[in-house]
Amino acid sequence: RPADGALRHLQRRLVFDRQSAAERRLWAAAQGRLSTGRALRAGLLCFGLPLGEVPGDDREVAAVRRRGDLVYVDTPVGRFLLTAGDDVSEDAVDALTPPVVTPPRTEVATEPVGSPEPDGTGSGAAATAPAR
Repeated sequence: RPADGALRHLQRRLVFDRQSAAERRLWAAAQGRLSTGRALRAGLLCFGLPLGEVPGDDREVAAVRRRGDLVYVDTPVGRFLLTAGDDVSEDAVDALTPPVVTPPRTEVATEPVGSPEPDGTGSGAAATAPAR
């Protein structure tokens, strides 16, 4: 598609810091309307924000996935949220990050373990003489 070629040209000029003022305005306008999925199909570079809370898995290659309007990549080292620009909303990060599950708290004993017993053993258990 001709529009894809024009977008790739504008992005390439941006990467090499060679955009004219008119190209910067055109790129800014296009980037604001361009979804990440469309950018990938056009062959544009996308940036990946690592989502540290999502561990990698046993896969050997990256898998590009979509959830609603969000595009992400699952890789052996973790999950990355893809974006065609430099703006990522906190809602997008939250949507792809699993909730943090806090383990239930356990009660801590208030009495010290191994307190001295009346027999002086300090074992926490009273010593008894064997029954005869």
